[in-house]
Amino acid sequence: MAAQMKYLETLDAVLKQVYKPWEYSLNGYSEDVLCMEMINGDWVVYRGSRGRKLDVRKYEDLLLACLVYITEINSSKSSTAAMRENFLDLALKDEKLKAS
Repeated sequence: MAAQMKYLETLDAVLKQVYKPWEYSLNGYSEDVLCMEMINGDWVVYRGSRGRKLDVRKYEDLLLACLVYITEINSSKSSTAAMRENFLDLALKDEKLKAS
């Protein structure tokens, strides 16, 4: 569970470098933005629109859900790659240090 919280905190930190807090949601439904939340043990990524969840995708693995979220929120492939790399560097930094 601690690793999951680290992934969410890291994703939030990476997103804040580019987006305003109201332009995304990592804790449930928000209108007209890309959202992510845990539902019945799965991490769910979707777009909130008019009170509905659209383009719903479910993932058992939070790390995968975070990478999908980064891909979905970015329109530019170059910014997506840079953001994903930044996220992975930060999120897995402790694990890389333990392996050394």
